[in-house]
Amino acid sequence: MPNIGTDLNRYILEEERKYPSATGSLSIALMAIETATKIISSHVRMAGLAEIFGKAVSVQGEEVQKLDEFANNVLIRILSDSGQFYAIASKQLGDVIYAEKGREGKYIVAIDPIDGSGNIDVNAGVGTIFSIYGKNTGTHEDFLQGGDKQISSASSYDGLFGSVEGS
Repeated sequence: MPNIGTDLNRYILEEERKYPSATGSLSIALMAIETATKIISSHVRMAGLAEIFGKAVSVQGEEVQKLDEFANNVLIRILSDSGQFYAIASKQLGDVIYAEKGREGKYIVAIDPIDGSGNIDVNAGVGTIFSIYGKNTGTHEDFLQGGDKQISSASSYDGLFGSVEGS
């Protein structure tokens, strides 16, 4: 039988098993991101049919793609509901969101819900980018940590050439 690879959930769980003191919190956080990006990806593929092509106005008064707004809402809701993220910073928002269910969350996350959104109308590649850090002070200062403190990051791109995931 040919080797067809490992799915993300299996990979996350196999890596978690290597650390006996792991609590599963990071695994849950990563799986929440996976769920959100799968929803976003399915909507990117059918954006014209779902009537989420075109422009909208952001909370900052800027013109954004409707798909940007949709992706931001999906990520905020799913990551907040996971209970793993204390705070979420999004390129689409002016302020950091402190998740109600994440009060005990160990992580903060910075997201760009749809990177390359200018490509949406021409069906070129777009993607979601995230960066996870540990919660230290419980303030917006946590988002100013150096790159050497990053716990996880990745991007997931969809477009004419299919899906590409990297970390």
